[in-house]
Amino acid sequence: MNFNYCYKITYESGETYDRRRNELSVEISKEDYKKIITGVLQERPIDQIEGISDVIDKMTENVEFADRFMNKNGSLRKHH
Repeated sequence: MNFNYCYKITYESGETYDRRRNELSVEISKEDYKKIITGVLQERPIDQIEGISDVIDKMTENVEFADRFMNKNGSLRKHH
């Protein structure tokens, strides 16, 4: 199933950029979805939910890929 998520980026410099208007999607199993929902209902940050490290890795890869095409101010980079 598709799991849609929004994200916020914190760079090594400490700068933070809110990208919560940018929705990404990753394919996950129903079992992983259940783990995420259960963890969120228990008010745990997604990176502290056990058993979904592969999902977090996929989500991180998507964010890193998307970030390559976006300036820090949220505008898209122009490639020539």
